[in-house]
Amino acid sequence: MAAAVVATVLGAARAGAWWPASAAAGAAGTAWIARCGVRRDATTVWPAVAAVGAAYVVALLAGVDAVDTWAAGYAALLLLVAELAHAAAGVPEPGIADAASRVRYSRVAVAATLGGFGAAELLVAASSSGGSGGAQVTALGVAAAAGALGVLAAAARRASSDRT
Repeated sequence: MAAAVVATVLGAARAGAWWPASAAAGAAGTAWIARCGVRRDATTVWPAVAAVGAAYVVALLAGVDAVDTWAAGYAALLLLVAELAHAAAGVPEPGIADAASRVRYSRVAVAATLGGFGAAELLVAASSSGGSGGAQVTALGVAAAAGALGVLAAAARRASSDRT
C-alpha cells in the first residue's frame, strides 16, 4: 500500500490545479488495493492499479511537459504497485512460502522494477532527444524494446524454474 500512496502523492503533486481529481483517483485505487488485500482477492486488483495509474494520467493531462522526465520513474513505481498489490492479495501466497522462496520472489520483483525503469528511461530519452529522430531515436527504441523483452524473458524463466 505504501507504493500506491507514493504513486498517488506524486501524481497529485504534479497535477497542478487538477490535483483533487488526481488524488481522488489514486485514493480510490489505494483503498481498492487495501480491500483486495483484506479479502485475499487477487482477481480484482487490476482496477485498483488502473486507478492509481489514472492519478498520473490526470497529471499528464494537466500539461506537465511535452515529455515528462518523471515518466520512467512513475512507470517503475506503477509496476511495483501492481506486483505488491497482487502479492498482498494472495499471489503468491506468502504464508505457505518458505523464507528462501520469499527472498527469490523479492529479488525478481526488484529486478523487474529496475529493468522496467531502465527500459522506460530509454524510451523517455528517445522521445526527448528532439530533432527529426533518425538512427539515434530508432536505436534507443530498439534498445528499450530489447531490454523490456529481456526483463520479461528473465522473469518467465525464473518463474518456470521455481515451479520445477
